[in-house]
Amino acid sequence: MSDDTESLDGTERTDGSGLPVSPDDETPTWSERKKRSVGLNRLTYEYFERSRREDQDLRQESSYVERDVLGFPTWPHEIIRNLSIASFFVGVILFLSATMPPHIGAPANPSSTPAIILPDWYLYWSFGLLKLGPLNPELAILGGQKLTADRTYGVLANVVVVGIIAMV
Repeated sequence: MSDDTESLDGTERTDGSGLPVSPDDETPTWSERKKRSVGLNRLTYEYFERSRREDQDLRQESSYVERDVLGFPTWPHEIIRNLSIASFFVGVILFLSATMPPHIGAPANPSSTPAIILPDWYLYWSFGLLKLGPLNPELAILGGQKLTADRTYGVLANVVVVGIIAMV
């Protein structure tokens, strides 16, 4: 061993498992970190050290000045990270779908009309505009009569909303 891994009394400094520890003023090398860690820690060290070394190599080979941004290559860094995150969330969704099945009501009866008929969720706004009958103004000029029928008023309200969206 070199002199820089020895303590003041001449003995070698170790981390408790017998592996040498680098001095406080020196960053441990990749191989030293690899030797000191096991399992997931080892894989993490290897991944980030490889990323750091590849980034350093990219910076040395590049003609960019320091202010230019150099990132990690998409393969394998970003792809592996994104696949692991996506796999986690797919696993959560599969777990939830396996443990909490959806409630399915009674089968539909084709010979009877249901009491409440609702549109699909994306048409609720239009369905609400069709029910604006109470807001249909009664004009005093016509003797308290409405200018249009309630249904026509709801359709005109839909036309106004769709027209505004179309203009945008």
